Amino acid sequence: CKVDRSVELYTISCFTGINKGSSDVSQQFSVDGRTITGVDRYRTSASENIAATKNMAHETSTFWAQLPANSVSTFVVSLQSDGVEVPVDPNQPVSEEPDENGHYFHDTFEGDTDSWTGRGSAQVQTSGRAPYAGTEALLVQNREKAWHGAQKTLNGRTFESGQEYSFSVCVNYLDGIPTENFLLSLQYTDANGDTKYDHIASATAVKGSYVQLYHSLHFLC
Repeated sequence: CKVDRSVELYTISCFTGINKGSSDVSQQFSVDGRTITGVDRYRTSASENIAATKNMAHETSTFWAQLPANSVSTFVVSLQSDGVEVPVDPNQPVSEEPDENGHYFHDTFEGDTDSWTGRGSAQVQTSGRAPYAGTEALLVQNREKAWHGAQKTLNGRTFESGQEYSFSVCVNYLDGIPTENFLLSLQYTDANGDTKYDHIASATAVKGSYVQLYHSLHFLC
């Protein structure tokens, strides 16, 4: 994944190294035409869970890293500014600040879908059929496949690569089998332009009862 913030002082890029093999691999990463000023690694393996290694050794525009067997490593690379200032675009989102409760957004769906939309064939609307709190909730209907559901676009200026955020949603269903599994996932585009899916939380819900999908500190690559 990649977050380019071309401001006056720095740019940050994010690389992900995945080793699905049974042996360790030494991998070189490079940033053509740019000067690296710092490299931080966050690694998950058989013995690590987003273990941080700060200020890794690097050359001017390259660095080497060990990728243990069956591991995922994310490298947050700070680059020296190229001196190019990005023109102001009034259509670009601006960074948001959390409210007094620490929420970047807290959607209650009272009379508004709060910018949530349907995914796949799903359609969303507010409904008073089974509110979690207050008088309304977000109703998701006309789902044809398991991945069809509700989605919300996050502000890329607020939710930054290399940072941790808390995510929570409460879900309920009223029709069908006695229990259902629910997933909370993040879709993003990596540095190669490929679509990726990051699992945030999952839970099993009992029909007619709300269940919370929650992750207190989820790392964004």
